[in-house]
Order: sequence, then structure tokens, then C-alpha cells
Amino acid sequence: RIFKLSRIVRIKSTGKSFERMEYPAIMNRQDVEMMEVRLHFSPSLAFRVYDEFDPSAIHKEMDGSLVVASTLPSGQWLEGYLLSFGAGVEVLTPQWLQQSLLAEAKKIACMYNT
Repeated sequence: RIFKLSRIVRIKSTGKSFERMEYPAIMNRQDVEMMEVRLHFSPSLAFRVYDEFDPSAIHKEMDGSLVVASTLPSGQWLEGYLLSFGAGVEVLTPQWLQQSLLAEAKKIACMYNT
């Protein structure tokens, strides 16, 4: 199993060992274009933000909201990932990604407005 180190609060050695499995380095693939994004998150999503982003990329605002500057894989995966945060995330940059999410949100709204 894979565990996020950021989730470990207390660690204790059991003396047991395990055999490490090899996992594909998806994020290091040469055919995946990476892009810089700046995102603004609602305070209610802090649990996910701290779980999914490097702490050094997170800036907490006075109102409890969070601004994240990160490098993420571009394309359809990124749009789906950001949509998974619902209205709790705002794309600050790049502007074309704002427009892309808006277009996708309009398609979703049209499905339910029939």
C-alpha cells in the first residue's frame, strides 16, 4: 500500500519489513505536458488541499482560504481534477484554463436544465 507521509502523525518501528513494489512514475512521463497553475480554495477544502499539494506551495489567507501555486499535468485530467473540487476552487491563472472550466461547467448545467 502507499501511504502519504503527510498523514503520519506518530511513527513507531514494528521491526517488520516488507518487499517494495515498483509503481509506474506517471507524473514523470515524457509525453505529459506540465503547466503552472495558481488556485484559490475555500477554507472548507483545506483537508484536501493539505493532503494533495506540497505544503510549501500553499499560502493561507487571512480569511482561511488557501492559494496554491503548483505544477500539474495539463489536459483533460487537469480539468476533471479541478472540477472535483466543485465551487470550492477558483483558477487564478492561467486564464485559458478558467475559460475551459467555464465551458465544461456550462455543458454540465445544460444537461440538468432540460
